[in-house]
Amino acid sequence: MKKNWGRWVWLAAGAVVIVLIFYNLSRNPEWSNFRWHRLWFSIVGARLDYLFMSVILVYATFFVRAIRWRFFMAPIKRASLWVLFVGQVLGFSSIFLVGRPGNWFVPPILPRKRAFP
Repeated sequence: MKKNWGRWVWLAAGAVVIVLIFYNLSRNPEWSNFRWHRLWFSIVGARLDYLFMSVILVYATFFVRAIRWRFFMAPIKRASLWVLFVGQVLGFSSIFLVGRPGNWFVPPILPRKRAFP
């Protein structure tokens, strides 16, 4: 029962964060002049090879950063490269979505996946 309660709390917290993001975006004066049709034309007219290469390069940088963290953590504990990669992706995604408070999401993730001291 306690485990299900925790999931509901995290779900509610995530919903509050999403609502705050949309609220802040709707109140921002920069977004009042945003033209959605321009965005759509840019997406439709984009070159798929450039988009594909940019996605590959983004994930390659996540992978290189995971290798770097594996090197940093080697004296403490051997970590799975996959866990470190997922930590990088989640960390940068949270910073992108909620800004600097997103830094608080990454440290609790790694100890759950591996028994870090």
